[in-house]
Amino acid sequence: MLAYFLSCALLLTAVIVLYRKAWFALGLRLERWITPARQGPLTLLSGALLGTLVCLSSIGAGAIGAALIMLLYPRLAAHRVVGTDIAHAVPQPLVRTLPCASLVTAAVKVMA
Repeated sequence: MLAYFLSCALLLTAVIVLYRKAWFALGLRLERWITPARQGPLTLLSGALLGTLVCLSSIGAGAIGAALIMLLYPRLAAHRVVGTDIAHAVPQPLVRTLPCASLVTAAVKVMA
């Protein structure tokens, strides 16, 4: 089941990257529905969904996250979308490795 959802997400990302002009146009059309008051909750929901996908599959969230940002914030400049992606990509490995580091420390203490 996970492999199915993962393949759907990656396929969707590939289609979005290939047809980014159409994706941008869709984002502009959705601006009437995605008002600034709704952007925050939708961003949190998208982030939770993306975080769950990354946690379960260990894939990077870069392209999928950038596609979601482009949809929710269609007027955001491309360099800001990339900057947002990088800003989230840097701390993510740190957060994922901290629990492992504590396990290594505990193992070293047991072995000593």
